[in-house]
Amino acid sequence: MIRNFIWLFILLLLLSNCATVTKTGMFEYEPSKKEMKIDNTTFSLIVNKNNWNYNFTENARKYYPNIFYDDFSSLPVFLNLNCDSDIRQSDPAYSLISAFSLMTIPVPMMEKYNICRGSLKIATLPKKEIYYKFERTEYFPGLWFFLAPLFHSREEFEPNEEQTIVEYAVKAINEEDSKKLKDMYEYRKARIHKISLYGEPYWVFVALTQSEKASKEGKNVYDLALAQFWKEYPKILSNPLESIVIAIKEEEGWKPIVSTPKKLGLKKLTAVSAKILNDRPIAIDVREDVLPRVEYFIYLSNYNDSEEIRWSNNMLIEAKNLSFPEDLRQKSRDELTKLLIDFEKEMIKINEILNRLELSLQQKLVNKQDTTNENTLIPIYQQRLNIFEALITSLKQSSKLR
Repeated sequence: MIRNFIWLFILLLLLSNCATVTKTGMFEYEPSKKEMKIDNTTFSLIVNKNNWNYNFTENARKYYPNIFYDDFSSLPVFLNLNCDSDIRQSDPAYSLISAFSLMTIPVPMMEKYNICRGSLKIATLPKKEIYYKFERTEYFPGLWFFLAPLFHSREEFEPNEEQTIVEYAVKAINEEDSKKLKDMYEYRKARIHKISLYGEPYWVFVALTQSEKASKEGKNVYDLALAQFWKEYPKILSNPLESIVIAIKEEEGWKPIVSTPKKLGLKKLTAVSAKILNDRPIAIDVREDVLPRVEYFIYLSNYNDSEEIRWSNNMLIEAKNLSFPEDLRQKSRDELTKLLIDFEKEMIKINEILNRLELSLQQKLVNKQDTTNENTLIPIYQQRLNIFEALITSLKQSSKLR
């Protein structure tokens, strides 16, 4: 009986269209701002909502066509959001209140919540925290049924959220120095190149990213430069065919390093390193059909990719036998000293990774969890350490470094 009474109330509620909306931290678009420009700088808008990536640029262009442009050269604005939603029936006591008051008191019957928390980041600038909430409460108006349409809200969350996301992005853009944003935009455009490898065209982007160490320390430091390759001009969110490390940032500034692409299906071994202009990686230097040398394989692009580590280990062994003896004879003392320092620094990093993997293995064994990743990576990292140790020993024994 009571259940039927409640359902009758809900039916009347739906027929009455009586609801109120409360918004926190949400924005509405002002059409008068549609022609806004930011010093001839364009932006893309990338939204990661509950771990799903969306190219939101075309949504943003509906409101600000002169600010947002769906092109890889546009300066990216990243929005990371974790959102929760809930729909629940209000406390049944409200129904009793309505009944005992002979329906003279409007009471809430259904409540809907949408809450989003996250951060916003323009390219490599520090991130900003954001939060917004949308609450919709539907009422049973009782005897005030005829007045319900006067205070009914038809607002829904999705259109409000789209405007809110775009307005958060525009607000963050306007808070930054326009000259600084212009410089960042021009620098991004300058890092997109079309090249030829063995007669085949490729598009390359010199991307800046954070090392694992910088990311874990929570620093807004971009200390790695990657060469990312595509066959066609890249689209926003399109995955590159391959990414390789071509420069690292140290205390004295950016230092080019040599890496070799292995996933492009190139005919011969190819060396790629960064060109540095005004202490910033700007383009790539390519040498085709090279002899493998140990310095090409010191660094890894993905320290969790067992295939890459295994391949790099094999190339180190090949280089050790083919070109390393000649390097010991031909290279200068300064060149050999630099090579020794690079190996020793990377060896420290590998030891740290091995320690973490071994600790993770022990914990997973205790908790009876899957240890496939650790069992795969630990042996090939131990092999890598052994190769490094042999090369370091040979360098130290070189007559030029004694």
